[in-house]
Amino acid sequence: MDQTDLSPTLFSLLEERYPGLFSALLNSGVEPTDPSTLRDQLVTHAAKLSPGVTTDLPGTLIEDMASTAVGALLQIDQAKVDLINAISPLNVTSSMLDQFGEIYGVKRGVGANPSAYVTFTGTPGLFLGAGFQVSDGTYLYETQENVTLPEAGRLTNIYVLAISAGEYSIPAGTITQVVSGLSASVTLSVINPQPGTIGAQEESDASYRARIIQAGQSTTQGTPNFIKSCLQKVPNIIERSLSVSINRDVDGIPQGYAITADGGDPQQIAGAIYESCFDLLSLQGSTNTVSSATQSNPCTISTTLTHGLTNGQNVTISGAQGMESINGSFTATVLDAYRFTIPLDTSTAPLYSGGGLLETNPRNLTATLLDGTDRYDIPFIRPLQQKVRLIVHWQTSSVNIIDNDAATRLCAPNLADYINSLSVNEPINIMQLSTAFEAALLKIIPGNLITELSFELYLNDILTLPSPKGTTIAGDPQSYFTITPADISLVRR
Repeated sequence: MDQTDLSPTLFSLLEERYPGLFSALLNSGVEPTDPSTLRDQLVTHAAKLSPGVTTDLPGTLIEDMASTAVGALLQIDQAKVDLINAISPLNVTSSMLDQFGEIYGVKRGVGANPSAYVTFTGTPGLFLGAGFQVSDGTYLYETQENVTLPEAGRLTNIYVLAISAGEYSIPAGTITQVVSGLSASVTLSVINPQPGTIGAQEESDASYRARIIQAGQSTTQGTPNFIKSCLQKVPNIIERSLSVSINRDVDGIPQGYAITADGGDPQQIAGAIYESCFDLLSLQGSTNTVSSATQSNPCTISTTLTHGLTNGQNVTISGAQGMESINGSFTATVLDAYRFTIPLDTSTAPLYSGGGLLETNPRNLTATLLDGTDRYDIPFIRPLQQKVRLIVHWQTSSVNIIDNDAATRLCAPNLADYINSLSVNEPINIMQLSTAFEAALLKIIPGNLITELSFELYLNDILTLPSPKGTTIAGDPQSYFTITPADISLVRR
């Protein structure tokens, strides 16, 4: 549509000649004109055309004519409002929204089935076709591409998608059953080292509208938003897992892009990155450094990011200075999300002075993309999930007996929805938790009767406090929070 700039003079003339021709488009859309305003405009316009019309005719007749005309104007005005609001990007109807999506190449998100990344171990050379089924004992999952076990007999980071839709969780180590039939001469086992990705409901109009507007802005906002816009088209992608950040060295000099994405097929994620990132050589993976190493037997290793390791997993450390004996490969015994031990006596070793890198980083994925005869290895980061557990301490001055279990059933879904809406590296805000809690409890008591309210929050079973003099709780910068209503409990003081 062509755009014409009107001079102030021409604008005034048109407004005077055609009252109500122009409408202000607000965030809420075009608002209907007040009936009294329409009546005043009608009488003023009639008086200009026929001077004395309001005095030459009986008052009752004037009122009857004006009321009838205003009624017709109200219908015309409402038709104008409905028409403009039907095609405004901010207020477009569902059917028109789908057409906008087609124009921008952004498809409406359908309900996403849960998914996970699994590791297959078995006979080298075993071919597993797309649709090969595994299970956690309750739900079935299928591979999405053909894979073959290499000579080492171990294949990692294979994407599987649940057959059944839903928002159920997939804890780590639960997908252990091979369902598809195999020859008796081969062996095969499966496990998901990391928790799977919870499914999602069908995308709402509000979410779809926001993605369409972002797609329209991506060409002016630069590469990061263009990358996100392309990634959002990947089926089953978890939108809040998307992040495009710039990695910098110790001197603050930009080194490249770090892209996080979870929930979609690795090959399709790689395709979206290939389509949108102008400089593939600038892509960087996750770097998890060793923050400390103890002089003890066994040696305890702490990392700057959550390590995502499983108990008994083989890990490799490199680049450690001072305590150089921790460089190498070891079997890890997990203590918590940030700490693990290695079977090494460092009681008399020199102090650790830095530089250590945890090479075993489950965040890092690389998918190979073929474009004609060209081959590209595209790295990206699969953010880990940080499990949240929440205890709400509260009290009320209400004289009515309020059952704590009933209050929990009311408030837990609201609190879980807020936490599960946070994007990668977005902190939990205590003020928002309070708002969500009070909004739910308002169904049974007035807000002014809540006399005490505080939160006890655990990240990966570690009690975590807000920042000093702040109200936010930051998590791992390359992870996102997950919680279910069952992880939330209310305690009356």
